[in-house]
Amino acid sequence: MERTLCVWCPDWPLRRPDAPRDEPCQAVGGDTRVVAVNGPAAGAGVRIGMRRREAESVCPTVVTVTADPGADAMRFEPVVGAVESIVPRVEVVAPGMLMVPVTGAVSYYGSERRLSERLMKEVDAAGGDGFRFGLAAGPFAAGKAAERTTADAPLLIVDDDAGFLASLSIEAIGGEDLAATFRWLGITTLGELAGIPRAAIVSRFGAAGIAAHRMASGEDRPVAPRVVSGDPSVEERFDPPLDDLERASFAARSLANRLMGSLAPHGVAPYRIRVEAEAADGTVRERVWRSADPFDDAALADRVRWQLKAWIEGAGSGIAGGLAALRIFPDDLSATGRQLGLGEDAHGAAAVQRALTEVQAIVGPDGLLGAREQ
Repeated sequence: MERTLCVWCPDWPLRRPDAPRDEPCQAVGGDTRVVAVNGPAAGAGVRIGMRRREAESVCPTVVTVTADPGADAMRFEPVVGAVESIVPRVEVVAPGMLMVPVTGAVSYYGSERRLSERLMKEVDAAGGDGFRFGLAAGPFAAGKAAERTTADAPLLIVDDDAGFLASLSIEAIGGEDLAATFRWLGITTLGELAGIPRAAIVSRFGAAGIAAHRMASGEDRPVAPRVVSGDPSVEERFDPPLDDLERASFAARSLANRLMGSLAPHGVAPYRIRVEAEAADGTVRERVWRSADPFDDAALADRVRWQLKAWIEGAGSGIAGGLAALRIFPDDLSATGRQLGLGEDAHGAAAVQRALTEVQAIVGPDGLLGAREQ
């Protein structure tokens, strides 16, 4: 597994004018769960992942703002550019977090610590203080290393990857229900999980168990990604070029649906995508996004839209003359995803989602709405 540096700003969704820094504040996502907290809120007991009402019961004075990933991505773009100026192949996980493989750059800078310290200076200059840095084998371990850092010690370089992973709590696998089941069975750390034969985990927990066991064993993701014959990328050209974010977002959603629709017959989905935008003057800009789980239609469309917002409305040269072409290149294709529930039809659900998206593109974003449990 390649050595990877995680660059993470825990409170990035709160770095906005309407989010106070000296009093408890939290950002909540579309599912009403807390996605970021500042220092005062954390000190009062508010934690990422809590429901909004639970957080407000813990800290009644907490100020709540709604997360805006598009705006967050726009503000994060200078940070990505700063890292990219030192090390190529930057992969954005989410606004406020990126991963970068460092094996090649380390040979140039002489050591992982020298490279990390150089990147820390560039990131602080571009995004301000408060960033955390974790370096380990693979994105999962690097992300957990960044989470182990503190404001006083913002860099953690993991030397013993196996020992580090083994020490992590079982909650590190992510799924609350699965982690609770493992803990009920007496499995409290990733080391204990990795020590159980994989066949036993698979027979009891299926695909979710396989993914958890791989993470615990340091495999991060399945090796040897699936290959799709031909060129799986998709492209759309615009004449005249698109000069506003709303129309570009509709185009991004349509293109994302096309890509996922073309991959569905092969039974695969990408863990990583490259978004490429061509301006009317011929300038081409690109960015790589990574996901811990395979992208679906909605997640893919969101990432492309966030990136376009960062390029069109963010600081910098933008997209001169409008968007002339948009391309999406999938990578790390795998058939490994979530385990379907009884009676679920993944292809049917994807087809319905694509149809609804096409209707929404015709009648407008407010002409077709969906209900969601609160």
